[in-house]
Amino acid sequence: MYKIINILCYTKILATLSFLASGSYQRRIGQDFLSCMCQASLSGAIHTVVEALNEIMQDWIKFPTEHFDIELVKQQFWIHCRFPGTIGAIDGTHIAIWPPNKEREHLYINRKLYHSLNVLIVSDFNGKILFVNSGHGGRTHDARVWNGSILSVHLEQFQDGRINTWLLGDSGYSLLPYLLTPKLRQPEGSPSARYTNSHVVARSSIERTIGMLKGQWRCLRKERALHYSPEFSALIVNSCCVLYNMAKFYNVPQPEIYYDELDTEDRNIAMNGIRIENGNEVRERVIQQYFN
Repeated sequence: MYKIINILCYTKILATLSFLASGSYQRRIGQDFLSCMCQASLSGAIHTVVEALNEIMQDWIKFPTEHFDIELVKQQFWIHCRFPGTIGAIDGTHIAIWPPNKEREHLYINRKLYHSLNVLIVSDFNGKILFVNSGHGGRTHDARVWNGSILSVHLEQFQDGRINTWLLGDSGYSLLPYLLTPKLRQPEGSPSARYTNSHVVARSSIERTIGMLKGQWRCLRKERALHYSPEFSALIVNSCCVLYNMAKFYNVPQPEIYYDELDTEDRNIAMNGIRIENGNEVRERVIQQYFN
C-alpha cells in the first residue's frame, strides 16, 4: 500500500511539472501514456502540488538580510560589471491569464490590451530569484507594484543602516536612495554615461533571469495564458519561481532564454518628491566616486 501511495504522489508531481513546463491543457497532459489521469484528477493534482510549493516558497526564495549574504550578492555585481553596492536587479514581467470576472476585469488589462498579472521579480547577477510579488493585475504600473511590496517597506525601514546598498531598476521605477535608475541621454564618455552603461550591464541580469524562467516554465509565456483565477495564477507563478531556483541549485541545464516583447519596452514615469531628491544625491555620489 505504501508503494502505491508513493507512486500516486510521484505521478501527481510529475504530471504537474509536465503541465507547468509545457503550458499545455490539463486534458492533454492527463491523456499522456505516462500520466493516465482524467482531467479532474489532474486538476486536483495541480492544485495540491502548487499549494505545496507555495508552502516552501520562503525556503527557496530569500532576499539577503544577513551581512555575509548581502556582501556575496554585491561581489557578483562588482566582479562582473564593476557596479558597487548592488543587492539585486529588479523588473516586472507580464504573465498572461484568462479574463477574470467582469467586475474586476479592467484591473488585469495591460497596455498591450490583454489580461495579465504584473509580476515583480528581483534577482542576483547569477540569475537566482531573491524576491517575487505576483499579486497585482496587468494594469498596475511597475512602480506601484514596487511601492506596494513588502520589500519596498523593508528597504525603506532599513536604508539608514545600510549605506552603499541598493537595487537597480529601469526608468519605470522612481529614483530612490535604495533603488538606482539609469541617467538617460548623457554625453558619450562622461561619468554619467559610464554609470549608465555599467547600470545597463548590471540590470540585464534580471532580464536574463525572467527569460530563463519563461524558457523553463512555458506556462508563463504570453501565448499560453493561465486559465485560472488571478489568485491561483499568482500561486502558479510563485511555484514556477520556486522550481526555477531549485533547478539552479541542483545545476539543471538552463533552457533557451525567452524574451517577451512587453517586458523589453522602455517604461518611463514622472518622478517627484523628497525621496527622489535623496535618490539623486545617492546617484550623483556613486557617479563621482566610481565613474569619474
